[in-house]
Amino acid sequence: MTKILVFGETGQLSQALLKILKQDKQYQIISYSRADIDFNNIKNLAQFLNNLAYFPQFIFNCIAYTNVDKAEEEQEICNNINHLAVAVLAEFCQKNQIRLIHYSTDYVFDGSGDLPFLENNTNNLQPLNFYGKTKLWAEEKIVKSGCSYLIFRVSWLYNYNPNSKNFVNTITKLAQQKSTISVVGDQIGSPTDVDFVAKNSIKSLSIPSGIYHLNNGIYMSWHLFACQILEKLKSIDQNIVLKDIVAIDSSQYPTKAMRPKNSRLDNSKIKTFILLD
Repeated sequence: MTKILVFGETGQLSQALLKILKQDKQYQIISYSRADIDFNNIKNLAQFLNNLAYFPQFIFNCIAYTNVDKAEEEQEICNNINHLAVAVLAEFCQKNQIRLIHYSTDYVFDGSGDLPFLENNTNNLQPLNFYGKTKLWAEEKIVKSGCSYLIFRVSWLYNYNPNSKNFVNTITKLAQQKSTISVVGDQIGSPTDVDFVAKNSIKSLSIPSGIYHLNNGIYMSWHLFACQILEKLKSIDQNIVLKDIVAIDSSQYPTKAMRPKNSRLDNSKIKTFILLD
């Protein structure tokens, strides 16, 4: 039986992972939430890991500080959770011969150009915001640790659980309240369902250590994605009042943290090892 530990059990991605893993009797699962272990407390995390009674073959790290704008203000907390805690986790995995599965982001890139970024592209590893910097630092610490690892760079994650905080649910709420909204149209990425990420992460457990881009390979703007969400909502919800979604430039929607305009990630590398579905 394969033993798996999942950190961050209440998040949208971890919930998708746990749902699939628990359906397969070959896996023995234990999971911890943010309430169980605080990744902001590095010393306590190290003690927690060293006192584990359950030593798995795989650790999925789904804990992250993801409030991109607030990260510009709470840099110490963001750095602790996204970078320093991951370094501790990687060292623990290396010491105990555990494979670490960690999730990174399109925000490690500078967003220049209009071509999809490859995993071996280091020229554009210039994050535009502090959140992206911490995720890149974590990647570097994992690689340098010498542990067995899979780093999956994902982007624009969503699901249709109304209790999750994501773009789909934001548009759903607005569609029930407003007749017109504005959505950024000059940022391009790959909206990716967490179920897709979870399923293909599990399929990838035995592929070689490395960094992989894990998305569906379909690129669009936030504006187009919002329009697609609206069309789906109209077919299932009679309470939709939203009639028009206006495309605007990023400059018309200023935020504390800069976002990359090009978040296209090339997923051809992972497709040489598994069939994405």
